[in-house]
Amino acid sequence: MSASDTILSVQNLRTEFKLSRGLLRAVDDISFDLKRGEVIGLVGESGCGKSIAVRSILRIVRKPGRSQGKVYFHQPGKDPVDLISLNPMGNEIRRIRGKHINMIFQEPMNALSPVHTIANQMMEAIMLHNKVSKEEARQQSVELLRQVGIPEAEKRIDSYAFQLSGGMRQRALIAMAISCNPELLIADEPTTALDVSVQAQILKLLKDLQTQYGMSMIFITHDLAVVAQMVDRVCVMYLGQIVEDAPVREIFANPRHPYTRKLMASILDPGDPREERLVSAIKGAVPEPINLPDRCCFYDRCEERDLEKCIRDKTPELVDIGLNHKVRCFREHNIVKGQYGKNGG
Repeated sequence: MSASDTILSVQNLRTEFKLSRGLLRAVDDISFDLKRGEVIGLVGESGCGKSIAVRSILRIVRKPGRSQGKVYFHQPGKDPVDLISLNPMGNEIRRIRGKHINMIFQEPMNALSPVHTIANQMMEAIMLHNKVSKEEARQQSVELLRQVGIPEAEKRIDSYAFQLSGGMRQRALIAMAISCNPELLIADEPTTALDVSVQAQILKLLKDLQTQYGMSMIFITHDLAVVAQMVDRVCVMYLGQIVEDAPVREIFANPRHPYTRKLMASILDPGDPREERLVSAIKGAVPEPINLPDRCCFYDRCEERDLEKCIRDKTPELVDIGLNHKVRCFREHNIVKGQYGKNGG
């Protein structure tokens, strides 16, 4: 991949919280590249570090959180900017966050101001990053609300968030996020709080907008059914680490990490008459990432671990096993050169 094809390069990103109980590693040495126009899905159970990872990229992790590593944001004709090196409260990161990278949060009622109208919030964002008049900003805001499917946009724009339905609030939040035509859009579980029919509408809207604007996107979800229709590539996260990274078709056809296989098995089977029964649930829960031992992050919940091949006191690396497919599993790659075959035996 050439530098011109890359919009975001995340290198060895770590985010840690020093607590009285010990060191909490929310994001534990993750790396990935995002191409222009590509959609990457960050997938995993709650507590796996997906949201903290993107908040680290945007430099909006609250204290005592501390991020390390490199996150290079590439703009055409300019030198890459390492977002981690920027002052989280400085003008440069604020300019990038508002104009070039934007985010759709999981719960619009928390993201939208309860005391300002939708017009006030949209116009402020547009005027902050573009040299336009108040009237032009309002016209652009109305047009954006129309574009995201809000009926009677001229009237709705003067509404407060509490006067809109959940689906309308999410559409308004999407309109704000694309108001400055960002190159990168981050969507953090954008349909979790919505009912099923509205979820489908919002997902289609996001996919259409991503295609129309040619945006790159990082899409966070725990729902693999959503992943199948929304993303080009999947990064499966567990306990702050990327345990598998592959094109979406490859990962559905050939999941190689035991955790990924468990996620796949947890999808509802449409052919099973017991519709509400999961085919196979993942036993246990994601442990709290405090003072973790140096070993495979999925070791304690893994039903496929092999005592001969899985080294208890060593963390496996994320290794390319071919077809642009990377896996962090001792069963899938060599631990000591020549000790095991490519597939672990």
